[in-house]
Amino acid sequence: MTNSVYLPPGRILPPHDRLTVFLAGAIDMGRARTWQQEVVDFFGDEELISFFNPRRDDWDSSWTQELTNPQFTEQVNWELDMIERSDLVLIFFPKDSQAPISLLEFGYIAARAPGKLIVVVEPGYWRRGNLEVICNRERIALYDTLAEGKYALEDALRAHSKHL
Repeated sequence: MTNSVYLPPGRILPPHDRLTVFLAGAIDMGRARTWQQEVVDFFGDEELISFFNPRRDDWDSSWTQELTNPQFTEQVNWELDMIERSDLVLIFFPKDSQAPISLLEFGYIAARAPGKLIVVVEPGYWRRGNLEVICNRERIALYDTLAEGKYALEDALRAHSKHL
């Protein structure tokens, strides 16, 4: 058995013996690089890991981002539910993105479960200083590159399980 990826709006959950990782961070309405796949590929042959990836191929940027829009609320609720369900959250802020929703998600997770966060903020990200202050205050490790974040995630997964 190898790792698996769960995408919105699906509600099937991984088996209970799997560690779960939510891949939060820049999507930019599909314009950001597909860094989530880079992370999944890094763990390609590891067993017992499942990823929640909020990036969806069928996202329609014309959907109004309002509570009254069922597609939009389904997406946001899926993300929040999977963040809460996950064992760990890797959040990525690339320097070439503003990622305002990722900032919101970061604050949500940092307030509720800072121990599950692995934060990657590339130097040059427009709000890096704000993230540094909160990470320092909450004792959350902050990494400069996605490569460093993948290795930190690997270490955190090993700490969660003797099977990796």
